[in-house]
Amino acid sequence: MFLHSTCPTFNFACSQKILCLLLTAVPFLLIPYSRNVINTQKNKGTKYKATKIISSEEWSAEETSGQKDDILFTFHVGPGKTGTTTIQHKLDEFRIKNLLREDNYEYIGYNTGVLNRDSLLSMDATSERYEFSREFKKIVREQRRAGRNILGSSEFFFSTLGFGKEFKNMFPNLHIVMTYRRNYEREVSFWNQRFKLKRDKNRRIVAMSHRNWPGIDGDYGIPLFREYYAEQVYQQQAKDRGIQKGYSLWRNYANRFTFINLHKEEDLTTNFVCTAVLGANHTCAHMRMENKNKNDVKEGRNFSLNLDFDMLAVHAYEIGIVPKSYRRDKVAKIIQKYTDSNGLSLPKTCLSGEKLDYLYRTSLEQERWILPVLELGPFLSARQVDEATRRLSPAQQSEFDAHWNAWIEEGKHCNVDVNETLKRKEWVTFFDKKLKKKYEKHT
Repeated sequence: MFLHSTCPTFNFACSQKILCLLLTAVPFLLIPYSRNVINTQKNKGTKYKATKIISSEEWSAEETSGQKDDILFTFHVGPGKTGTTTIQHKLDEFRIKNLLREDNYEYIGYNTGVLNRDSLLSMDATSERYEFSREFKKIVREQRRAGRNILGSSEFFFSTLGFGKEFKNMFPNLHIVMTYRRNYEREVSFWNQRFKLKRDKNRRIVAMSHRNWPGIDGDYGIPLFREYYAEQVYQQQAKDRGIQKGYSLWRNYANRFTFINLHKEEDLTTNFVCTAVLGANHTCAHMRMENKNKNDVKEGRNFSLNLDFDMLAVHAYEIGIVPKSYRRDKVAKIIQKYTDSNGLSLPKTCLSGEKLDYLYRTSLEQERWILPVLELGPFLSARQVDEATRRLSPAQQSEFDAHWNAWIEEGKHCNVDVNETLKRKEWVTFFDKKLKKKYEKHT
């Protein structure tokens, strides 16, 4: 249209004009798109500016030498049993995802979506290298085109599974986030998570509860925590189960690290967003205001199930005082209701002696490793993490011991002593005279 208005007929003079116009326009066409430009057009009507893309100048020159400007990939890798499920589900809420977009982040989900460990990477037969899935590459391409940072979460990549190099090659600006929960809490949570659901030999979930008695349809009894810990941790001297393991495997592939303290008073997901999601000021302010309106109720983590009632039901079945025709999970629920409604306390058997001392020592070792790092703040380089002092102040040591003692006082390391329980008169009467009537009413 422009050429028509200036050159109604084509001639040599007009061709010179066209050539001149093209030569004038070419430099602009060749200027590469700058991903550092803040695009606020999509956020009209808000008073918040979108977070700009991270440029290499904002990282240390030493660690980003030769890197191009690119979007930031903030990848929360767990470890498991540190509130990952709560964080993932909260971030996946429609309103939170929209808030994050206003802060220039796209939350791409967690284990069940594009970040599923079984489909995210696969071996390319031609190159004999691991390649990201088409779906994942499409999402990254779209976010790069939009100039938007990416946020994702999957605890199944805590130990990288050997894919750290692939992530580094895909994302010049890779920010790894890890969450810290004290080791003694995590060990009990590991045990509970493993046994509260029915699993196959490969630990894959096959049912959401134990409906059958041990030996029937692949079901099994639940070991005491002290038995599990002695066999799975203490005997193997498994010291590398903490946050240090994940860090050591990611340290060569990420530009920056942020560690989140789950023992901070602020609720879990708000703590995560406000600490680890760089520049997500809009989302952070919204979540803090929401928490204030909720009277500062602290957000809970993935639930743990009291397995004592199942253990008691199984033991009663094995000694012949519960009929084989009764369903295991229903008997456990009846026992729980009877215990709670009558205010009964069950005798306990606990982790003790050298094994309990070992749990304390390994937990303290992790505390000494992480607390000095947490004090340095978020967005740390590997050098900063490596050079942090590994000492606790007297106040920090005192706080750790107080928390440990409260945990011990609550009996978190204990389970029901089934033999002692069934010696008590109220339980003899329950199984002899009350269970049948309650089971029939329950069904």
